[in-house]
Amino acid sequence: MAPAHLTKNGAIRVLIIDDHPLIRQGLRSAIRDSDDCELAGEAGSPAGIVRLVAERRPEVVILDIRLGESGSSGIGVARQLTGHFPALKVLVLSAHTLEPYVRELQRIGVHGILPKSVPSASVLDAVRCVVRGERIFGAGAGGHLGPEPGSPVPTPAWLTGQVTSREADVLQMFASGVSDAQIAGQLAMTIGDVQAILASAAGKLGADSAGEAVAMAAERGIIVVDDFA
Repeated sequence: MAPAHLTKNGAIRVLIIDDHPLIRQGLRSAIRDSDDCELAGEAGSPAGIVRLVAERRPEVVILDIRLGESGSSGIGVARQLTGHFPALKVLVLSAHTLEPYVRELQRIGVHGILPKSVPSASVLDAVRCVVRGERIFGAGAGGHLGPEPGSPVPTPAWLTGQVTSREADVLQMFASGVSDAQIAGQLAMTIGDVQAILASAAGKLGADSAGEAVAMAAERGIIVVDDFA
């Protein structure tokens, strides 16, 4: 995790969470060259992210929705951040635009979603917009990927007593190719716990196996299985 830069007077403090060094470098350079933004910190994985945000106190977090080899669900990371820091603005970089997915990110309090292909300068434009209280759901500041916030949103399965947040996170990691042992290690549980959670999720979804549960969860927008690279 990189140290914070020297403070620019009155600048917007931005923290980057992305496992791609080149993307972090591009954003870092754009922030350095801007007059109104400063780097509060950066991370290549979600490990210790709550502590990092508490220490660095950014106004905006730029979050890669899929954090590569960590197998972490970006939705889970975003939920953590908005839950712990209600005033924090979370801006997601994503290649995924399916409506249930966008709606769930809106529901948990994300302030914007941008395609990962947009230039760093456009990302900073979006940072300025969300600090002003706007919400960005499109190819650039002012665009829209999905339904407007405030429109009717179907309640996700894990909020209706069906699939729990933990089950969704384990399914997401399993779908990303993380082994039962790796999931157990990352979530501080036993392999038996992981298998029980997968079995429970499969039962709730009406699936006969963990693989089928992953497919059904993806169809319902509970997890994301697309290639975000």
